[in-house]
Amino acid sequence: MEPNTAVLLIAHGSRESRANDELREVAMRLENSFAGVTKVYPCFLEIESPSIPEAFDAAAKAGAKSIIAFPFFLSSGVHVLNDIPTILQECQRKYSEISIAITPSLGPDDRLDEIILDRISEAGENLKPASETPLP
Repeated sequence: MEPNTAVLLIAHGSRESRANDELREVAMRLENSFAGVTKVYPCFLEIESPSIPEAFDAAAKAGAKSIIAFPFFLSSGVHVLNDIPTILQECQRKYSEISIAITPSLGPDDRLDEIILDRISEAGENLKPASETPLP
């Protein structure tokens, strides 16, 4: 990875602050995971801040020479296929000297199957009668 690379960790954004904070926590955990990555910027497509353009601006002002955008989405819907690339193209017009790569979204990915199977197994071990099962 080339020096001065920033990562934009992009989620949808939620009215539930806990969901937004979870993305920020993932970004913090990943911060020092890659040689050459100067910072991982959590950002949001809508609802929450910083937006994708705000995070892109912050990365550019911090000296990023390249940006890798990671759509933290479980499927390749319209946001991943159209909205995020369009926003990033608009950002690149402002910062034409910065190179950009967009990764595939988090899912679907066979590697997630193990997590799904683990969670289902854990839930199966904790089954209770429906009258005793609280909803999240």
